[in-house]
Amino acid sequence: MGAQDNTEKVLRSLHVLLSKSEPYPKEPSKVIIDKQQVIDLLAELNTCIYQIMDEYELTIRSRDKAERDFHKKGDQIIWDASRKAEDIYAASVMYMDETLNRMQDIMQEADKKVGAIYQEIKEQMEKEEKTLRTNKSELKGQLQDLVDTEKYLKIIEERNREIEKEKMEGRPEYEQEKREEKAIYANRQTDIRINQEYLDKLGLSVPEEPVEDLAEEPVEKPVEKPVEKPKKLSPKPEIPAPVTVEDDDEELKQLEEQLRVNLDADYFKWKDEQEEQEAAEEKEKSAGFQNKIKNLIGGHPHDDSGV
Repeated sequence: MGAQDNTEKVLRSLHVLLSKSEPYPKEPSKVIIDKQQVIDLLAELNTCIYQIMDEYELTIRSRDKAERDFHKKGDQIIWDASRKAEDIYAASVMYMDETLNRMQDIMQEADKKVGAIYQEIKEQMEKEEKTLRTNKSELKGQLQDLVDTEKYLKIIEERNREIEKEKMEGRPEYEQEKREEKAIYANRQTDIRINQEYLDKLGLSVPEEPVEDLAEEPVEKPVEKPVEKPKKLSPKPEIPAPVTVEDDDEELKQLEEQLRVNLDADYFKWKDEQEEQEAAEEKEKSAGFQNKIKNLIGGHPHDDSGV
């Protein structure tokens, strides 16, 4: 039996002893007990107490040992975990280093391949550019052998200007230059003069004659009217604005002069046709007007009575 059971047994025996003892006659609250029996029970109780204390100390030592074992085991677990973590970290570092080295090798290999491709493309483009320059030189040489060399060269230059103009579309400096060019051509006007002597030669102007006998019927004085534009005229040829050139471009200046000469010739040809047509119409009008004046001055030609 354990110390706790023995202690409970001694306390129970002590309680039974007190309950079965005879009461003291003079004081009923007191009893008469056997002294030796009580001493024996107290000795047993003392022994039980010592046993309990021994068990308590044993329990304390066991608990301390258990705690020490627990801490030792925990430290071992932590140490093992640390070792495993270090191993994992070292393995990850080694793996990452290997991966980075592999990536570096791949990038270097890709850089070499791209460099080789770029060099190949560059060499091919230089070869094509050299071929184009050769073809261009041959083309210019062939154009110079032709009769209309300057014409073809000017056509090429004009095409280059058109391409440059398309590239410059939308830029502020080009828009400003275009506005200035429009302002220059907007101020240009063509002077049109009427040759009065030429009209007099055609008989379009009627001389004034004195009228004495026709006081009752006043004769309208012929008024020299400006030449009216005929209703149906041949269309005026379109005259494009001359192309402005730079001061240092002598060839384009010569081309512009030739263009102006051709335009002037077309204009005067058109003007001569218009003048001939206008002269014919004015001649018909003048003839009818002169007949009317003669009829008014000379009387009625079909009236033989003279009235």
